[in-house]
Amino acid sequence: DEVSFLALGTAHVQRASQPAAGANAAGSPKDVLNMLGQAVTTLQQQEHLSEAKLKVMFLTNFKAGVKRYAALLAEQRKMITTRKTLLAQQAELRVADEHLQVTHSALQQQLRSFGLFTQKLAHLALAPTQEATELLRHLPANVKSGMQQPLTHA
Repeated sequence: DEVSFLALGTAHVQRASQPAAGANAAGSPKDVLNMLGQAVTTLQQQEHLSEAKLKVMFLTNFKAGVKRYAALLAEQRKMITTRKTLLAQQAELRVADEHLQVTHSALQQQLRSFGLFTQKLAHLALAPTQEATELLRHLPANVKSGMQQPLTHA
């Protein structure tokens, strides 16, 4: 049973040139053309459906992107407005802080004046009667002027 390579190649070519079982069933070349035409039509319909689906997907994603962009712009505008409001409040708070610092300094000065005045009153209350009249002359008329005059010890 020796078969040459040349014989095997010829057998293979003969099998390949024979029509398939499905082709025999189709019948004439006209039927094959009709079947191919239907396949092309089906492919065209599938192509149109795919294009339509892609278009719908693109439009859906595009609309979502437009909405997302609009939402981001609205958020940015809101943040800019908030920032402006916060900067204005910061400026107002700085002015208020400066006012409070000035008030604090003034109150500290008044407290010191009051302390000096009460110190002079305490010195007057503890002084002997002979010195009291002299201390009364040097006692300021009010608390504010008490800081300007030094306490004298007789």
